[in-house]
Amino acid sequence: MKSGKTTKLSQKFKNIKISARYFLLISAALIIATFFITKLIYNSNAAQSGNSASSEESDYVIKRSSNFRFIKPLISAKPENEFEGYSEIKDSVSKYILGNEYKGLISTASVYFRDFDKSNWIVVNPNEKYFYGSLFKIPILMTVLKKEEDRPGYLKNSINYTKDVFAAVNKDQEIKSKRIEAGHVYTYEQLLNYMIVYSDNSSLFVFENILGTKNFLRIYKDLNLEMPDSTKNIYDTTVQNFSVFMEVLFNATYLDPGNSEYAIELMSKSDFKEGIVKGIPGGNSFIAHKFAEAGDITNRQLHETALLYIKDKPYLITIMTKGKNGTEYSKLEPIIQGIARIIYDGIVKYNEEQK
Repeated sequence: MKSGKTTKLSQKFKNIKISARYFLLISAALIIATFFITKLIYNSNAAQSGNSASSEESDYVIKRSSNFRFIKPLISAKPENEFEGYSEIKDSVSKYILGNEYKGLISTASVYFRDFDKSNWIVVNPNEKYFYGSLFKIPILMTVLKKEEDRPGYLKNSINYTKDVFAAVNKDQEIKSKRIEAGHVYTYEQLLNYMIVYSDNSSLFVFENILGTKNFLRIYKDLNLEMPDSTKNIYDTTVQNFSVFMEVLFNATYLDPGNSEYAIELMSKSDFKEGIVKGIPGGNSFIAHKFAEAGDITNRQLHETALLYIKDKPYLITIMTKGKNGTEYSKLEPIIQGIARIIYDGIVKYNEEQK
């Protein structure tokens, strides 16, 4: 009798052991299945997001200011590598530039394009250097606005422009609009308007005299950019390095939001319409831009940078061109228009494909 009870008890323990073994096997199977299902869902969502693997996994380049003791304010952050999803746009722009080189209209051109939603970017001919020309008015604008932040009311200061001391320099400017005139008093705010909206050189030279070299070169140190050689009057840059000014304006990482907005609004009033603006179809809500003529009569350079919206999404385009064999600015303007249109069509197509 006792032996029978022992046998039944033993059988129960065996059943419990078998049940426990099955439970462990089933649990392990569920864990493995959950892992693979989660991975499948993640990969599916990543594919639908439109980002290539290289863009998703790319390290970010973080730039910070080193002008403070305890803090390092953010200047910019973006992926280290170009976005493969825009490779078709880059190829089209490169072919267009090569075609115009073959025609003898330009010796070269460089292009930087970035979206601000995901910080994806591409660049064509990144190492080519160009003279700033009137693009230098943007760091001057930012320097003056930084003064306004340090000393509120600075823009209300005024000068009596008694003599047109820059007439000799201004005669070399071919793309002209309104300019300040001798015998008038101008506030600094009015000078900024002439300098950016009408690209007036006299206003630029007035500010250079007011600020002095040390002050207007401070921004390069603040943004960790290569310092121009002011002793030799050499002000050149690459398309990507210059674009940092536009990036920090849009992100309000150098000036405060109010002054960043003010600077961009000024550029939205630019009266130059023969470049990027003409290349982008109407209906965009906003384009803030600045053009520049540089070089000399033999080798003219024409550049333009713009913050714009394409289908309500914000982008940055900077285009720099070098003419060849006396190419006139009027022949360089359509090249900038053509590049802008290629980028516009490419980004519209890309966005449609991601829907």
